[in-house]
Amino acid sequence: MDADTGVVRLESLAAFKTQACVLLQAAVREIKIVSFDLESPLYGDAEVFSRLKAFSTGHRNSKIDIILATDKELVGSGHPVLDLSRRMTSTIQIQVLDPAYVESKKPFASFLLIDRSGVLYRPDSSVYVGFSHANDVATVVRLREQYDELDRLSKPSREAKRLYL
Repeated sequence: MDADTGVVRLESLAAFKTQACVLLQAAVREIKIVSFDLESPLYGDAEVFSRLKAFSTGHRNSKIDIILATDKELVGSGHPVLDLSRRMTSTIQIQVLDPAYVESKKPFASFLLIDRSGVLYRPDSSVYVGFSHANDVATVVRLREQYDELDRLSKPSREAKRLYL
């Protein structure tokens, strides 16, 4: 960690898992995730998932909003966040971006926003290199604007809905 700025530079999946857990533990009201496909190595990790689950079930009026570039891999993979979203439909929303937009963005950035100040950021979702900061309001404001734009370009995931027969 940079003592002057509070930025934690991350260069491995293990570092991302650790920092995700730290940020998720501090979450109070909302979590916003932008991810290529809700990466199982990160968001499917038992500890990270347990923090997401604890947040979604333990905080009144909690909200988890997720935007994915693709949801094609979710159903077949048995992703734990998908199962949780099906049970917690008022708390967890999964959206999918327009494929044309995804094709135009190379590389695709991934991030996790916690409330109004926490951020976990990867400029290229294909590699685990990026940074974390528990109190970076300026970056979170900028990424929330990006999230809002992506939200306008996305629609609810059909794959994430439970099919009742």
